[in-house]
Amino acid sequence: MIEKYLLPAKVALRSTLDVFRRRPVSALVSTAAAIIAAGFIFLIGAIVVAWLGIYDVAATKGHNEAFAWFLHFTMRNSVKSHAPPIPQPPLDDPALIAKGETYSELRCAPCHGATDRSADLVAQHMLPAPPNISTLKREFSPDQLHWIIKHGIKMSAMPAWPTRKRDDEIWSLVAYLNHIGKNPSETQTPTPKATHDPERPGIGGAVSANTCFACHGSDGNGRDGVFPKIAGLSANYIQQSLKDYRAGTRPSGFMWPFAASLSDEEIKDLAAHFAGMERHSHQKGAEPDQKKIQQGAQIAEPARNTRPTLACQSCHVRDSSKRALDVPDLAGQPARYLSTQLKLFRSGTRRGTQKRKLMAHIAQKLTDADIENVSAYFAALPTRSGESGNGSAASNVQP
Repeated sequence: MIEKYLLPAKVALRSTLDVFRRRPVSALVSTAAAIIAAGFIFLIGAIVVAWLGIYDVAATKGHNEAFAWFLHFTMRNSVKSHAPPIPQPPLDDPALIAKGETYSELRCAPCHGATDRSADLVAQHMLPAPPNISTLKREFSPDQLHWIIKHGIKMSAMPAWPTRKRDDEIWSLVAYLNHIGKNPSETQTPTPKATHDPERPGIGGAVSANTCFACHGSDGNGRDGVFPKIAGLSANYIQQSLKDYRAGTRPSGFMWPFAASLSDEEIKDLAAHFAGMERHSHQKGAEPDQKKIQQGAQIAEPARNTRPTLACQSCHVRDSSKRALDVPDLAGQPARYLSTQLKLFRSGTRRGTQKRKLMAHIAQKLTDADIENVSAYFAALPTRSGESGNGSAASNVQP
């Protein structure tokens, strides 16, 4: 039965091949002319359809299955073509996963949903509908997810990452997507819900102190060493940082979307709120490496500095009364955060601060090992708040 229907096709194919064997040049010219003519007719038809508005673009009607398949087919192959293999950080790093999860809960979940809830009702009616966050790992490799997050997707609601200079931030989201793709029924670290502060209603307007708590904690001391501590930083430094994020001069896809909508008065209120909090010394995780701390001290402390560059504590003085208002206190900050910032200074990516040129000059003299050591040193320093914290971690470090 099948042979009956295939026979005409076989005859036509043999006839075509015979023509190519007998008159190859003529056959090629005829084929090319036919292809060009077909393309021209298709182009004219497409213009007529677009000009007359024949195709219904209403989201209430949706695409037919063939057209929807073609769009998705085009997108997938475009991503595969344009997303080159690039070096990846350890995607199973719990801290990286936790960081990506927090941002996803704040910015991605309204459209893509989360492991414990669906997307917002409006997002569910988008065309094309944003895929559920737990399914992305099954469709795309980590390199492809990184490319999609960084560049966005045309003709969809998927925007590009706010800055192309912070691949480190994008990798945290990729790590989270990779994790839930492998473990769709679990989350690595549940994101704490923002706690309402009845004594300070309306701080920051649409972006409130409660929004900041999601990453920096309700006490301003970060979350489990994943995010930086902003408690106890000078109000002047916090204000300048938020203004730099708002202006985009300090690139961050995490911070810019929140800072962009803040007024000067709202920034001032937020800065005062977190500046009045107490910085804690306690660091969770593995016991600090004393060898790294001692090597970091030779870079950070003026009395022990063995480098031709300025020692860190020449500016980042432990005594707050002697430290300039636009210079942050680094004691107790997560080593991961400090290391990232030094590398951003070294590459010229981090700007905004008035002392960026000095920091860039110093950071360019540091190797990756130096950065790791000096970051470990400051992370282990006890704060000046008087609370016990985890001072033993830096018992051999002279403040």
